[in-house]
Amino acid sequence: MIPMRWQRSEVVELLRYVVNGTVATLVHFAALTVLIGPMNMRPVGLANFLGAVLGTTASFFGNRQFVFKADGAPIQQQAVQFTALYAALALVHSTLMYIWCDWAGGNYQMGFLVATFLQFILSYIANRRLVFTIDKRDIH
Repeated sequence: MIPMRWQRSEVVELLRYVVNGTVATLVHFAALTVLIGPMNMRPVGLANFLGAVLGTTASFFGNRQFVFKADGAPIQQQAVQFTALYAALALVHSTLMYIWCDWAGGNYQMGFLVATFLQFILSYIANRRLVFTIDKRDIH
């Protein structure tokens, strides 16, 4: 449920999430571009999955330290939850890329944008509610 009135701390958290997600997405996209460009890897879905692993690693540490500031919780527990979440998201993302590019013949850059937008929405909700939960949400 989206709150009717956002607290300043929630807006700041969301902006941090966007910054962290942008960095992680750039890592993912750079790896994808190298894999399917100079390295000529096919299928594109596999190259995308490998790029997702690199982007996801960057995302975990950014979310833990910068976005949700939940570094007081056990890293092992967060890592397991985050890995499970992002494994599912990577599968969805890679499947969508496979369908978009390899099956339908679409442009990989546009497919990447569509898949990443869906992943952004799902991951913010799940990270905030399931992975990086903290007791002091109302701290400003």
